[in-house]
Amino acid sequence: MFAAAFDASPLPQALMTPDGRYLQVSRSLLLWHNDAPLVDTLSSLWNEKLQGPSMVKMVRDAMARKGSWSGELQYQTHKGPIPVQVHLQVVVKDKDNYWLASLQDLSLRKQADLRLQKMAYVDPLTQLASAGLLADRCSQAIARAKRAQQLLMLILIQPLDQAGLRATLGTDAADSAIQSLALALVKQIRHEDTLAHLGQGRFALLVPDLKDKNQAVSAFGLITEKLRAAAGQVQAGPSNGMELQQGGALWPEDANTVQRLQQQAEQALLSASNHPQLFTPALQKQLEKRRTEASAIEQALDCDEFVLHYQPLLNTESGETDSLEALIRWQHPDRGLLLPGAFLEQAEATGNMQALGNWVLREAARQFLHWQQQHPHLQCIHVNLSAQQFRAHYLLALIRDVLADTGLPAEQLCLEITEKALQWPQAADRIDELHLMGVRLALDDYGAGPSAIQQVAAMPLYQIKLDRQFIQPIPHARTEKQLSGLAALVQGMDKQLVVCGVENARQLELAQQLGSQLVQGFLLAEPQSAEAISALFDPT
Repeated sequence: MFAAAFDASPLPQALMTPDGRYLQVSRSLLLWHNDAPLVDTLSSLWNEKLQGPSMVKMVRDAMARKGSWSGELQYQTHKGPIPVQVHLQVVVKDKDNYWLASLQDLSLRKQADLRLQKMAYVDPLTQLASAGLLADRCSQAIARAKRAQQLLMLILIQPLDQAGLRATLGTDAADSAIQSLALALVKQIRHEDTLAHLGQGRFALLVPDLKDKNQAVSAFGLITEKLRAAAGQVQAGPSNGMELQQGGALWPEDANTVQRLQQQAEQALLSASNHPQLFTPALQKQLEKRRTEASAIEQALDCDEFVLHYQPLLNTESGETDSLEALIRWQHPDRGLLLPGAFLEQAEATGNMQALGNWVLREAARQFLHWQQQHPHLQCIHVNLSAQQFRAHYLLALIRDVLADTGLPAEQLCLEITEKALQWPQAADRIDELHLMGVRLALDDYGAGPSAIQQVAAMPLYQIKLDRQFIQPIPHARTEKQLSGLAALVQGMDKQLVVCGVENARQLELAQQLGSQLVQGFLLAEPQSAEAISALFDPT
């Protein structure tokens, strides 16, 4: 009965002498040795080189004292040593003492433990340090900095349009872009620095061993510039290059704990939409103000407080309204009707521009379709894009969705950008992408910025609107030659010319003489509500 139970046990078992020689082994133990005969062979459990002399002595002493022992040892198989859980028990047979050993393979458990440990300290997407390892490294770095009376810096890093990246590229492509970004960033750091991926495309860089604040500030500028340049080479969808948002904080200047250091770096990141930002006490008040502004804009969207006014663009030959420009206004419950200058900058700084731009595009498309069905001569609806919107990853997907949802033909949507938007290195690629979608593009306020003539001429722009500064002095200043030269330049590019800011009869006459196909200004029509524009179309 003992022999049957012994051999049938799923756990490998062996009956051995106290000096470690096998008397009997179970079938499952033989499988560990590829069925090699083991009777009268010394068990590897007592191999001092494998276990260590002190471990072997401890086990033998326990068996002599208590008659049993349980613990972890190494066991030699035909494939090599494996970790095993061992239980030894003294048994009596024919008045002699023998030891019964039951073994359990711990290899899979050990491998699982290693995987769990790796998951806790290594980010699976990028293979960089995880948030847990970063916190541990921060604690260690702070302890060293205390002893050496030094500083350390934590920099948080993320793509400028982090939210739109995944929505635009899709999960797989966005993950691939984040992996490429990780590889690019890690090449720019020192061996003693720690770069961690915190998830969703956000990174953290721990920079220890800084002697003083001057060195820290200098290092922040150099590091963020190197990371920015590296990110600019990363492929992120159809357009090349990623723009980074970077914010940092110093220990112990700004914080005295790991948690506080991370919070202050987060505050700096929130203020770093245009350039890298180190935390300063003044940021706290700015952020509180931004939170208030963000909440107000979100509430205004929920309560339908934003409205669109429309300004006509008139055809100089027919005198009819050719197109309409949609201009956002905020019907504030306390402050009255607010122009874009009072809230657009805050919307961009607080991350509300995507929601606001979405609403403007949809509302303008919906309203224009209603008018165009009644007045087929209307060509298109103009919508302004800020430089931030123009660069955003979500822009192309948003426009596709709006055109599909509203039914507006792509050629009836004209997006207006400024020369500031053209300073983006990927501006030409973005314009090509939009042109391929079929939408029209207009360069607004031309002449106010530093864009090169060759750059503008090469782009597939439908229309160029001259900055109003060139016509407003007329007839009170001698700027007609300057305006005439600009008009000739635009016409030489084979782009449609629009003279803006027409406020008196002489300005209108001059625009017509210069061959401007369209004109826009308060002399002809001010921006008005949708109801007022409808009344202009149908006076009766």
